[in-house]
Amino acid sequence: MAEATPVPREPQGEGYEFSDDQKESFRALAASLSFLGVFLMLLGGLAAVFALGALYEGFVPNGVVIGAYAVVLMLMASWLMSAGRSLSAMMRTRGRDVGYLMEAVGQLRRYFGMTLVLLMIGMLGAIALVVYCALGTGKCFGLLG
Repeated sequence: MAEATPVPREPQGEGYEFSDDQKESFRALAASLSFLGVFLMLLGGLAAVFALGALYEGFVPNGVVIGAYAVVLMLMASWLMSAGRSLSAMMRTRGRDVGYLMEAVGQLRRYFGMTLVLLMIGMLGAIALVVYCALGTGKCFGLLG
């Protein structure tokens, strides 16, 4: 009985190359990711300026929270811009498409992982606020009762 030869996991030769139509889709996605990354970077910079202003004026807790927000925005912006650069690199090279695609996927996993964590924190905070308001005085920020 003849044994089947194992299928190699890594592509042989030059690697996979996307078609021009597929690369056009990736180019558009890369442009969108880069634009969103730059926008988030600017927003993070503005938040950092507000954090410094709050610290200067003596509002330390506010400044710390806004500063943390600025750091998160800058981190997420760098991941988006890195993913956009990886996808853009696919347009300039031949035979390395899969490597650049996987780099972009890794950066996007970080971005969406952080987004998931922030959404969970926000949802838990909202639930805690509703429970506090419902079980507390009955009036919370004029929203209930």
